[in-house]
Amino acid sequence: MNSVQLDGLNAHQKSAIEDGIDNIIADTQYRASISYKFLTGTSYAVETGIQTRTETTDSVSAVRRVVSIEDASRSGGFLQVGDRIYLIRQSDLSLTPTKNDQITDSDAYEVIKVEGNILSTFWEITARRL
Repeated sequence: MNSVQLDGLNAHQKSAIEDGIDNIIADTQYRASISYKFLTGTSYAVETGIQTRTETTDSVSAVRRVVSIEDASRSGGFLQVGDRIYLIRQSDLSLTPTKNDQITDSDAYEVIKVEGNILSTFWEITARRL
């Protein structure tokens, strides 16, 4: 997804864009139901040598797109074919997403990039299969 520049738009235009994205998320053709796992902490047990993640999970709807060969080649090596890009309403998530969080969407994916764009009401999250 390309970042959208919204400077100069009035409130009505921004609202129309937001409503359009809401409609896409509501459309079952584009919507994916996912589990978003926030990494909220880690602990390390010295006696066992095991590191444990502490997580908070939200179940949300998102628009999902799979990265194509063309997308990967245009990314300068950052994206890989099969990476996924999710568009999620910021209000649907209980915490701010960060790198290393995880998304479960038929398989497990690790978040590699988070951008808060599109009217500052949606997250654009790039994730790679674990």
